[in-house]
Amino acid sequence: MNSLQRRAAFAFCANLALCTAALAALCAGCFQNNFIPADAAHAEAIRVDTARVDSVKRWGRVKPFVGDFESGGLAVWSSHEAARADSIQVVVDPVRRGRHAAKFTVRPGDRTSNGNRAELVWDNREQPGSQSWYGWSFLVPSDYADVEPKPNLWQLMGQWHDQPDPGRGETWDDFPGHSPPISIVYSAKKGASRIELWYGTYAAGAIQKIVATAPIQKGRWNDLVFHIGWSPREDGFIEAWLNGKPFIAQGDKRHNKQHKVFGANMWNAYPHYLKIGLYRSSLITTTNSVYFDEVKIGNSYRDVAIAAHAAGSR
Repeated sequence: MNSLQRRAAFAFCANLALCTAALAALCAGCFQNNFIPADAAHAEAIRVDTARVDSVKRWGRVKPFVGDFESGGLAVWSSHEAARADSIQVVVDPVRRGRHAAKFTVRPGDRTSNGNRAELVWDNREQPGSQSWYGWSFLVPSDYADVEPKPNLWQLMGQWHDQPDPGRGETWDDFPGHSPPISIVYSAKKGASRIELWYGTYAAGAIQKIVATAPIQKGRWNDLVFHIGWSPREDGFIEAWLNGKPFIAQGDKRHNKQHKVFGANMWNAYPHYLKIGLYRSSLITTTNSVYFDEVKIGNSYRDVAIAAHAAGSR
């Protein structure tokens, strides 16, 4: 089995994990305050190398990254997952800022890495104990064909994913498939569009849950900023802003005024990578496109936020 086949097999397992998560959501009440149950087998399979985590200075700085498409190409990205030559295009309209943005198009049957997707990948090599700021803008066009939200009709517009840790002897051949510990899920009901922030692992008794939900308007750019403290333990955290305002309306009991949520956000002690674009259930039969621009990684809110929001930097 070659490297591409191994990644495809892993993606298939991850796809199954997403479906399992979505089914759990249905049982809990149709995407409202949903939890994915702990998986004892996976908990044992991905137990954390505590000594390695403790050896990293908390919280370290990260390497900045700019993926604003102003070069007119995609060469800056680690890799891309596209079924067709036009699945990911650099366009001149619409743009959030500058001269270029990226258009991601998914059609029925567009399978790559064993999923119905068009995504760009960036691996920033962030270790447990680092904290990083991510920011980007996305636009769901007015003619985006919606489907009623059901557990088997999920749509992701951004995610962070795990990968094998060679230091622990992990390879793509036997790496278990997991739902992404952090993902941005799009849905629409009765014409009202919204995004949700899913967070957490479901190993070692932990739960994965929706920590934020907010309406968005089609045909307009929306700006997201995330502050993530990476950890496979309970000291991991996330806080987020949508269009300059806190996306997480209320954090946990300890930090509800900070709009911050704590909990494990890594499946293992190896860097998790970013994927942007559109990844969806293969049961969706529509052709849809989304746009992304101003993708940045840095060490502060000001580093990654659109200028209009960065003035009151955190």
